[in-house]
Amino acid sequence: MGRFALVALWVASLGCRAHFDELPPTDGGGSEGEVDPSLAHVNLAAGWKIRVYRDFSEQFTYDATDFVDGTETYDNQPSTLEFLSAPFPDELVVSAGRSLLELTDTAYRNRTYGSHAPDTAGLPDSLRCPQLVADLNGMPGILVSSSSLSNGDGTFIVRSDFGITLDKTVNNTRCAIWDADGTFDGRGTAEAYLATNVGLQRRSDGVNINTADHETIAFNPSRTEMIVSRYDATGEMMDLISIASGGHAETMLAHSTFNVSVGSGALAGTNGWATIDLQKLYTIGDGTLTLVAESTDADWLLHAVGTPPAGHVLDVTPNGTAYLVESNRTLDIDRILLLEKI
Repeated sequence: MGRFALVALWVASLGCRAHFDELPPTDGGGSEGEVDPSLAHVNLAAGWKIRVYRDFSEQFTYDATDFVDGTETYDNQPSTLEFLSAPFPDELVVSAGRSLLELTDTAYRNRTYGSHAPDTAGLPDSLRCPQLVADLNGMPGILVSSSSLSNGDGTFIVRSDFGITLDKTVNNTRCAIWDADGTFDGRGTAEAYLATNVGLQRRSDGVNINTADHETIAFNPSRTEMIVSRYDATGEMMDLISIASGGHAETMLAHSTFNVSVGSGALAGTNGWATIDLQKLYTIGDGTLTLVAESTDADWLLHAVGTPPAGHVLDVTPNGTAYLVESNRTLDIDRILLLEKI
């Protein structure tokens, strides 16, 4: 089951979203301090500025019915992102249904992985959480998850030519995270963890370290802690949880009536990113959340966020950089916002 694909349900749920702390209005200042009217709906915390990095609306075609799998309908909403580097181009890659979108400030390419029937064994359905891995079965690649009603699920590997092959068949893999040297839990060798509807599963041996229904997952910079979003026991609410290595002690960070998503990377001095209710963007500290940006217009949705690795071509400010996937389905707009810490 791929609950994250139902954007129409997300939008309908905005009326009952949880309320967290709020920011004072800002003018949506651009990179040179000018006012960008297309960002008037974004409020920022003090010490930040924002601009549109790339509007790819003209190149991208949104499809609310990308494919139908039994009782579930999947769209191709651009969502999670990753920062690529050699042997890939230095660019952003964004998951969008059965496609990965390659983006720079000027370039766009849609790498699509099929119009095949859903649940076709060995072929992906709804892609999620691309992650660049330096050594993935002996060579660099992008580890990406796939989820749908039944088959077409698991993890897939995308190589530098953007060809895709099946990695692991694990039902309802919503996201995956890579631990290059097994720091988390002291594994001592490369390991990945899969966020599924029946727990956080180790890629190497299929063991679940818990049995909750997970959506997204990321590590803190030291890989001593996982940050996850998952459904509570009712299946209608979502929690933001930190999970410590070793004994897997859990700390509740937030509880929402709507949607919680973990971002990739982290600013210096923080443990990661989270978007809550598709309206508010937070940095994650030690048991705390700090509001950075919020949308004041229910039509403008904040999806995934990420911080590029230090030294990456997209790491454009020494104080902190973040890229945010934003959409407005009423206006049919999809774009990447760039937040810079002043």
